[in-house]
This record gives sequence, structure tokens and C-alpha cells, in this order.
Amino acid sequence: MIGGGTLLGLSNLLTGINDFDRIIELAQSGSNSNVDMLVSDIYGDNSPFKELAGDLLASSFAKVAQDQGTDPAASSLKQKYSDGDVLSSLVTMISFNIGQLAYYTAKLHNIRTIYFVGSYVRSNVLGQQ
Repeated sequence: MIGGGTLLGLSNLLTGINDFDRIIELAQSGSNSNVDMLVSDIYGDNSPFKELAGDLLASSFAKVAQDQGTDPAASSLKQKYSDGDVLSSLVTMISFNIGQLAYYTAKLHNIRTIYFVGSYVRSNVLGQQ
């Protein structure tokens, strides 16, 4: 399952940071839009789908995938993308997945109220959004 342990493990792998509070602090100072592909990155201001806001997440880490090896000035991707931006993307990705799993499981079982508890939601403003 995806949760706090996933966040800690992937954060440690990607940034070398495995302290939850530090991860959240850096994630809140970064911007996932520097790492993630948004609807506006695909359609610009002329989306044929008016109900899709430009700042809506289209694909986590997709800008990194497209950018790999294309910038000769950056000797590595880790130098190009800040830890804050990477962690903001990671927290957003995990939070979206937790939310979607909870929503569809609740819908499947006709559950109307969902409670999120644990350290993952404690002081995790990005995760709460």
C-alpha cells in the first residue's frame, strides 16, 4: 500500500532525506509544477476541456521524464530539480493516490464518511489539500 512508509522510502531514495517533518517542510517550500506535468503544460490556455483547470495535475514527475538528458548545462537531474520541488511532487502524488483509493473503496462499499488519521496527515498541509 501507499502511505507514509512509501513517502519516507522514496524521499530517501530521491533526495537522501528520511525525516518526515523535514520532508513536509521542504515539500511546502517547493512547487510540484516544476516537476509534474499539469493540464496547462499539455493544452496551454486553450484546453478543449473547459472543466479542467490549468493547474490540475496531469502526470507526476512527467517533466523530469521528458527532460532527462536534454539539458547539457545540468550535469545531473538532481542538480536541476530542487529537493523541495521533488518532495512537493512526491507528497502530492502519494496524497492523490491515498485519496483516490479511499474514495473509490468507500464508494464501492457505500461508505459516506472517511476519516484520515496518522502521522501522514499530521501537519501535512499538501496532503490535506
